[in-house]
Amino acid sequence: FFLPLSLVQDYILDSCSSHKVLECPCSCKSRINYGDTSIGHPKTWFGLFDIVIGKTLSPQERNKRRKPETEVHIAATVIPEEPDEESETLLESSEDNLSQIEVKFESLHKFFSQIASQSIVFSFYQKKCNSAVSIVPSIAVSKTHVQFHFYDCEKDLYFLSREMPLFSEDDNELLLETVIATWLVLNYRHLLSGPTEGMVKGEKFGFHSNVSDEVLNLYRNEIKMGITKIKTEHLDLKSGLYYQGVIVDASDTLKRKKNMKKQQS
Repeated sequence: FFLPLSLVQDYILDSCSSHKVLECPCSCKSRINYGDTSIGHPKTWFGLFDIVIGKTLSPQERNKRRKPETEVHIAATVIPEEPDEESETLLESSEDNLSQIEVKFESLHKFFSQIASQSIVFSFYQKKCNSAVSIVPSIAVSKTHVQFHFYDCEKDLYFLSREMPLFSEDDNELLLETVIATWLVLNYRHLLSGPTEGMVKGEKFGFHSNVSDEVLNLYRNEIKMGITKIKTEHLDLKSGLYYQGVIVDASDTLKRKKNMKKQQS
């Protein structure tokens, strides 16, 4: 869905994914590229994207660059389906008249904390690699919906779109409105002009005011991509001691929740 809409055709999927396939399930049957999609720093935040679109530099290209970074344009996180038992409980609730689409529609919001963390870190990384960028988008996508998150790490501005359905309810065809919106986001480097004066004067997201100057400096200068081994640490925020754990992809988070439920029972 993403690659045909992007002007950049290089991509990698998370090599740690538990649902790997060798070739694209659509008619193109092209071979799937897997790689290291990790991003972060041990003293800030660390996690994995499910999809990264951009150019992964070869060792020779890295040596030629003053800043040997991976040239990434945009990243996406795939939100897994709800556990079957929870979905069935919701679908059987006739009083609320919930449809299957509505149940999955709400699932993106449940992962806002993870997506926001990834969006913030990704924006700082992009700014470090290219000082000209301002508002940097990230994508959250499920089987039924997509949502776009935007963060300007310099001005501390955060925006997000509504959760847009991928398919029409009538004929299950891709919605043109969603396709156009996705195209605009994927190619933001050629289309986005930066925040307006009204945006800049508006309310700040509050990330800058909730971390110390030392930590903010790490975000601005030390975020990296392609980190395979990392140890998390404690760091001091202005509001007190805060522990930054290793955040993994959403599918692994759900697995851990299932295991915890089994242990409790």
